[in-house]
Amino acid sequence: MTARFDLRSDRSAPIGYFVHHQGRGHAERCAALVGALPPTRPVTIFCARDDIFPPLPPNTRIERIPSLFEPTGEERHADWIATPETLHCAPIGWPGIRNAMGRIAGWFAETDPALMICDVSAEVAQLARICSVPHVKIVQHGLRDDPGHRAAYDGAAGLLVPCDERLAQADWTPAMHAKACFAGGLGVATSRPDREAARARLGVLRTARVIVVLSGGGGSGFASAPIAVGARAMPDAQWITVGTVARDWHATEPANLRHDGWVENVPDYLAAADLVVASTGNTTCHRILAAGLPWLAVPEWRYFDEQVEKARALDAAGVATWAPHMPSSAQAWRRALARTAAGHDPALQASMLRPDAARHAANWIEGLCARLRASAPEPSRYPETEMTDLSVLTLARGRADHLRNMILGLTRQTVAPLELVIAVMQDDLYDDLPETPFPIRQIRITGDELPLARARNAVAAAASGEVLVFLDVDCIPAPTLLADYAAQTRSGDGLAMGEVLYLPAGAAAPGWTTDTFEAIAVRHCDRQGPPADARKRCDDYRCFWSLTFAMHRDDWARSGGFDERFSGYGGEDTDFGRTLAEKDIPIWWIRGARAYHQYHPHCMPPIHHIPSILRNAELFAEKWGHRTMEHWLHAFRMLGLIADTPEGLRVLREPSEADFELCQQTADMPYAATGRVVRLLEDRARLAAGLPPEHAPMQERHARMTRDQEGLLTPPSRVAAE
Repeated sequence: MTARFDLRSDRSAPIGYFVHHQGRGHAERCAALVGALPPTRPVTIFCARDDIFPPLPPNTRIERIPSLFEPTGEERHADWIATPETLHCAPIGWPGIRNAMGRIAGWFAETDPALMICDVSAEVAQLARICSVPHVKIVQHGLRDDPGHRAAYDGAAGLLVPCDERLAQADWTPAMHAKACFAGGLGVATSRPDREAARARLGVLRTARVIVVLSGGGGSGFASAPIAVGARAMPDAQWITVGTVARDWHATEPANLRHDGWVENVPDYLAAADLVVASTGNTTCHRILAAGLPWLAVPEWRYFDEQVEKARALDAAGVATWAPHMPSSAQAWRRALARTAAGHDPALQASMLRPDAARHAANWIEGLCARLRASAPEPSRYPETEMTDLSVLTLARGRADHLRNMILGLTRQTVAPLELVIAVMQDDLYDDLPETPFPIRQIRITGDELPLARARNAVAAAASGEVLVFLDVDCIPAPTLLADYAAQTRSGDGLAMGEVLYLPAGAAAPGWTTDTFEAIAVRHCDRQGPPADARKRCDDYRCFWSLTFAMHRDDWARSGGFDERFSGYGGEDTDFGRTLAEKDIPIWWIRGARAYHQYHPHCMPPIHHIPSILRNAELFAEKWGHRTMEHWLHAFRMLGLIADTPEGLRVLREPSEADFELCQQTADMPYAATGRVVRLLEDRARLAAGLPPEHAPMQERHARMTRDQEGLLTPPSRVAAE
């Protein structure tokens, strides 16, 4: 009996996962990813070993299959038949390979899976495609432009890349980037033990200079002779090797070199180290980046020059120093390690890791599954009889291309808007807008500063629809955005906030489609993801975000609109959210109503808007008894731009070019985040004080940042009065 899963049932269709059993990184990132998937999503792992995995969730099972490359003695070799260019390891006459591939193909037929994840095998990826099963291919570094890899990549529904996008190889094509999910740190525990405690456990003097040489688990390790040369060149340092070392009979090893072999506590060694010489396997890379150590990256041999290309990418990104091989003389060692120390940037290293890498990858996987299910026939969730008239409202100053893209998105809605009303916050109205099946009205809103509150009230007053959908000019709506909002905004429902994903630079170039966006857009690290159910109550008014939201006209009228005393940038959103809370008008996170935020360079914290932010923070305090935007105020104070005085917030100086360079969103960042800048400033302060880089877990750093910000909530004058 064939067990089939309803494509329309949410998160019930199984996922298959092939895991290569050589090295540790494949199993560790598999465990992290499946652990972040919904607990209702069944996962079957196909692997030649079941003893290399960390604990797995209950929805996951392992099916052991024969190795695809290790002989058993039962082979009938026919090596005189050439291997085609599209395959890498496909010898004829191997019963183990036949058994493994047959069992995977049988599972495809029995379960009708949502997806097959391949980590890593071009042959398994191609098998999935031949069996009409969509696959996700894990992408590793290396020279992989051969027909076998190309077939696996080109035929994939998506590519999962376990590194930061800044480590992408130059030869990865635009088509690969368009369907790739980059997840730096996926599967690697990035917490760091206390340095002194780690040294005590390892028997290392607290004052010693320690150089750790670390090899990975997927090969034969480093030769001992060049390591001995390095240790002799630096007799004042304690050298410790971890992992496999091939002992050379001619190596004359000094007393300051010790070999600890395979250990389970690698993080202790990195915490104790002052510098690391290491290969570039996935787990090794992310552990070192998390430790923030000067790193001489020496690749070990791997197929397709995987570690060579990874070392090149690390060096190009400025997070390691690449050496093609171990230095071969004392002088070469000194030069290499001096160059490594001089180029060290721990803050840049830390930025290569996503604290939410597993959740980010799992959300992307779930998005792919949803998109694949959406191609099946499905009854409409939005019967025409339930549809209401929707007015789309936006505010615009400049960014004509973004406005045109937003309008194009509105023309592709499953439910058309009644109208689009634009608050034009500039002298000239927009021309050359796309043709639409609905009217577009432009209302000029005057004022030198951004009159955001006044502009929102103006477009709402001019709207004709029952439901008011506010959409930022930078946002391109997914095809069901209006239908999703219509289903959640009846009179009395309150305010609904849809999903927002951020696009990289260039993604919204002419010819874009939202299908392409789904594979490349990312969620903001500081914003909540979509709820598991249709909607979820948001009990913290500070989470209100005017980028995209909708309200029934009755609820809008009850709110009274935005307070127009807030002028310029900042504060009016939080004030509106607080007003809704005071009037018991609920705020909801809803699943769907997705908008894609188009890339534009931006400063965060917004140091280009300091005067209006300070003024609006004080206005908020007068109205509600405490300030808002404390995260921005905290960052401004750390930068030395403002002071909190008894007379109120005061500007100390204008932002410098260096300030703008620090806060500016660059082309490789889909979004800007204040937390990134605060962490960089904290790290710089520690370095200036002669302290080691910060290695506290991200949650701990965030909690400390929150405590530091709280002092800015209450004006000093109010504290003195109380």
